[in-house]
Amino acid sequence: MSLPGADVKEMLRALQKHPDPFDIESSKESWAAALRRCHPDQFNKGGGRVCVPVVVGGEVLGLMVFG
Repeated sequence: MSLPGADVKEMLRALQKHPDPFDIESSKESWAAALRRCHPDQFNKGGGRVCVPVVVGGEVLGLMVFG
């Protein structure tokens, strides 16, 4: 996944504060919009995408996107 550095920093801060799974499609946050732009051809058959952050001890280790 390739995102501009500012988008990554904003996303990491948000995921640290709110580590619960969320619906990427319905989120109004600008960092979620950046996630929607990643690999759009992989999710062209409809359905929503859900992001599950992997946060341990307050540190974001990664994220999983299910569609």
